[in-house]
Amino acid sequence: MKRLIDFRKPIMALLVIAMTLSLAFTSLAFTAAPALAAERTAKITFVHAINGVKINLSRELPVDIQIFRNGKLHHTIMDFKLHQRVTMELPAGTYRFVVINHMTGKILATKTSVIKGGAAARVRAELNAKKVPVLNVKIK
Repeated sequence: MKRLIDFRKPIMALLVIAMTLSLAFTSLAFTAAPALAAERTAKITFVHAINGVKINLSRELPVDIQIFRNGKLHHTIMDFKLHQRVTMELPAGTYRFVVINHMTGKILATKTSVIKGGAAARVRAELNAKKVPVLNVKIK
């Protein structure tokens, strides 16, 4: 008479191993998700440091800052005045920042920068040594 092979124990062992691995990978996915999300965004701080009096304009020199991401207008900061500061969490990408005189619509300065996820960047509108408005971008 032939002896029947009992496959129940090996199958149960394989199921237990599969469930354990599944739980382990699910746990890893949930703990890694916040870190991955943080790497896809950057914290960008905008600072207005142009004293308009130095270039024969109003002291506060209200400006609009257009923020282009990957070639498309992403956001605009309106009526931004001297000594104001704003911090935004934005997706990583190639950015072009354009500072425009709020009253006249004239472009005062532009700057293009690649900002990676997880970075902290400071975009500062200021006057250079020749009293020309410029944008300086520092990325950490």
